[in-house]
Amino acid sequence: DASSSVEAVRFNVTNGSTALLFTASNLTNVWNASVDLSTLAEDRHTVTILTNDTLGNLNNTESRNFTVDRTTPSVSLISSSFNTSDSTPTVNFNFTDAIFATATCTIYFNNTAYNNSVVNNATAAALSANNTLAQGSYLVNVTCRDGSLNTGVSNLITVIVDATPPTVNFTAPSSGSNHT
Repeated sequence: DASSSVEAVRFNVTNGSTALLFTASNLTNVWNASVDLSTLAEDRHTVTILTNDTLGNLNNTESRNFTVDRTTPSVSLISSSFNTSDSTPTVNFNFTDAIFATATCTIYFNNTAYNNSVVNNATAAALSANNTLAQGSYLVNVTCRDGSLNTGVSNLITVIVDATPPTVNFTAPSSGSNHT
């Protein structure tokens, strides 16, 4: 206001259980504080700006939420290697993440993405090829990307697509022959 000016600015960073207070520097009416994010726990945080003017008035109405997340989701295939006649095979998996309730998961056949879906954390899920696969052997894995864009990658399995029925040839008895 007209009768006072900003005297001090502090940033209060909290994750609900731990609070850190950072004092800002005035760089020609632009207040700045540097925070080393590596010192913050992986969690959801709130930063509240605490501003005092020269008359002792406090404004603490500005806050922002942010997440510190350095860990990739863990992706585990429930399916093991298998053979199938289905040209759009399904692979079962799950993912776990310490922070996010969902992730975008993608299935790959020979390093080509074939389908993706938003999947719930710690829940059995399944993805199928959304295009017909040619017969053959495929290396298959699933990736899951969390809300911080960390991507976890499953192990590889082999899926063999083979829809060709076996060939049967009779060599004996000949057709229409009688045997006693």
